[in-house]
Amino acid sequence: MMLCEKYKEQFLQPEVRCDTYIGIEMKQVWFAELQLLEKFIDICNKHGLSYQLVGGSLLGAIRHKGFIPWDDDIDVGMLRPDYDRFVQLAKNELEAPFFLQTPLTDPGRNIDYVQIRNSATTAIDLRYVDDHNTFNQGIFIDIFPIDGVGSDEVLQKQEKQQQFIRRVYGSAFKTNATGKAKIKHYVSNAIYKIVGPKNIDKKRNDIFRKVSIESSNEIGLVSFLFNNNRRNYWKKEWVLNCTNAPFEFLNVTVPIAADEVLTKTYGNWRMFEKGMAMHSGIDFNVSKSYMEVLRDKYHYEEFKSYNSQKGKKLDCETGRGGTTPHCSK
Repeated sequence: MMLCEKYKEQFLQPEVRCDTYIGIEMKQVWFAELQLLEKFIDICNKHGLSYQLVGGSLLGAIRHKGFIPWDDDIDVGMLRPDYDRFVQLAKNELEAPFFLQTPLTDPGRNIDYVQIRNSATTAIDLRYVDDHNTFNQGIFIDIFPIDGVGSDEVLQKQEKQQQFIRRVYGSAFKTNATGKAKIKHYVSNAIYKIVGPKNIDKKRNDIFRKVSIESSNEIGLVSFLFNNNRRNYWKKEWVLNCTNAPFEFLNVTVPIAADEVLTKTYGNWRMFEKGMAMHSGIDFNVSKSYMEVLRDKYHYEEFKSYNSQKGKKLDCETGRGGTTPHCSK
């Protein structure tokens, strides 16, 4: 039995954590994310891949032994070689409703890392709901590559290259563009088709593969959106070796020098200071697929064929229910 199922009833009880009330709705979202994390850990253990919690999830593991009370996501990091191998292996390891989301498995999703999503749930970012994005928007966990950190000059060059690819890719899929943006869309879409999605994805990741972990004194989340923020770069010896720590009812991996990493990232991390969740503007629903919610609540015509009872028809058409289309005869 998976640990998530074993502890489900006990975990889904409301509680007060650090003077913050956590109701059953938030607990259900947390539980859905823990299911994704447990599956991720199983794949890593099966194939001998290393990982570690990063960001707010690392802070939560060390300070709260689980989620920060006002947080709503899970972040993990993997050294680039393990990250690359995971991306290849997960395509065959994940089954519906779990889905490995990359710009290749879900064209239109413009990210420089990967996510595991639960296609039977909903996590719609309301900042972009008017952009009419039809990619998988189930509840997710983030998986970031950890790369070598180059000089300031190298970092600036990497950022320019990264932002160029992001702009071209984003414009290529902005189907509701108007005016000058529509011209950019047609030009970018032509570039996307000529270069090809596989080549674009390779170029996107090669930007950061060029600075090896072995040749660097610092490593970190270089390809993350705020890659000039040095709080996300750490001394290599802090994170190359890991140890175990509890995260709710799961046993997770954290850097051996978690204190140093958290101090570099957050300063006085032991002091409780309530903040906003990173994804506080997300429409969560643990009982309905994002396709159903986008269809009924946000009037996305693309999902009018989605069968909310069986959830099969659109899955067969798009393959977004898993790594390959899953159809029932």
